[in-house]
Amino acid sequence: MNRDHTALNPAPIAHLVNLGQVGGVESMMLSVARRLHPDRDHGGLTLTDHLHPQWKSQWPPQGLALCPLKRWGPVRLREKGWLHQQILRRRLQHNGQPAAALLWGLWPSEPVLKTLRVEGIRIIYMEHGSAWRSEPGGRLAKGLPWADQVITNSAAAKRVLELGWGLDRPTTVLLNPLRPEAAPSAPRAAPPRDQANPLRVGLVGRCEPFKGFELALHAARILQRKSVALCMEVAGDGPERPRLEQLAERLGLGQVVRFHGNISDMASFYGGLDLLLCPSLRESFGLVSIEAQAWGVPVVVSGVDGLPETVHAGETGTVIRPSLTTQDLINCDVAAARLPRWVYDPSTDTLGEPKGVAPEAIAAAIQRYAEHETMRQTHGSAASQWAFQRFHMDNYVRQLSALLHTPATETR
Repeated sequence: MNRDHTALNPAPIAHLVNLGQVGGVESMMLSVARRLHPDRDHGGLTLTDHLHPQWKSQWPPQGLALCPLKRWGPVRLREKGWLHQQILRRRLQHNGQPAAALLWGLWPSEPVLKTLRVEGIRIIYMEHGSAWRSEPGGRLAKGLPWADQVITNSAAAKRVLELGWGLDRPTTVLLNPLRPEAAPSAPRAAPPRDQANPLRVGLVGRCEPFKGFELALHAARILQRKSVALCMEVAGDGPERPRLEQLAERLGLGQVVRFHGNISDMASFYGGLDLLLCPSLRESFGLVSIEAQAWGVPVVVSGVDGLPETVHAGETGTVIRPSLTTQDLINCDVAAARLPRWVYDPSTDTLGEPKGVAPEAIAAAIQRYAEHETMRQTHGSAASQWAFQRFHMDNYVRQLSALLHTPATETR
């Protein structure tokens, strides 16, 4: 699909994002910005105080400028101070006075919001998971009334804002797009696997309790006892990795599970899988689900939050409804005390305490794909077509650009 630059927003756009860290939101913002601001005629401005080394080597094209939000050279500005507001106003004016500011999953301080309002810059909040992490009375609660418009990365995220935070601002659901940087150039058929070899099952994400990797390890142990041959490949790093490695050893999975840490070549990783697991207890969307599907890999996901929106259930993968209580999760070695206070259940349209997918259910789903190769290939091939048709980046950029052209009052 060819990009139509005439459909892109001609007025400058400001992006507020924390590029001092590496994660899904930051990767998504830069991928979108590369296409929203392909050249100086479609200019953009990124306001961030830090730039992670990974982003320094991947900085987008000339159409996107970089500017600190809270710093003036080596000096950190006091956000409530007059000087900070004056410098911010000058920087905005110097970069063509943006028509809108996209807040990528974060809320700046009230003085920054006031400055944007004084300058006549529309404030558009992009929800990518903060609604699950934020605390009552925090910046999300204080910031939402400032929003001229809200864009969420899933229908689930919209409902969490409405049910949990009383959102009454104009809201549009734009499902996260498939990043071309993490996808093949075109849909592909799922390659056959030699059934004499173990089923290659992947887990991708930051090693945190809400990812539910512990549940996948217990499922692998169940399959090991049933003599179902598999190897589990874990891509990602984080604070829970040492504990997960210890759990794998304690469960006798030392020859079954491999922890790779952060992987720069995710294309090769996805291409080497037969199946992907997303057993998350909280997930506003689930980028890895659509990325794996783009490579012809069927997925097994938990039916929580936005994950079911990434799968054509029964056609490109399997959705399992969570059933484990808090005590069940503790029994499965999940650090339940570090889970969010609520998650969204799309089957009942309610918020409730986090629940996990039973390892027995995960194991059963994996075993079906291991024993039914035709189904695995059919789901994988359909998954690649689904990912490209449903989540194409060009469609996302075109829709986002149209929203940037549309006054907020017209989206009510």
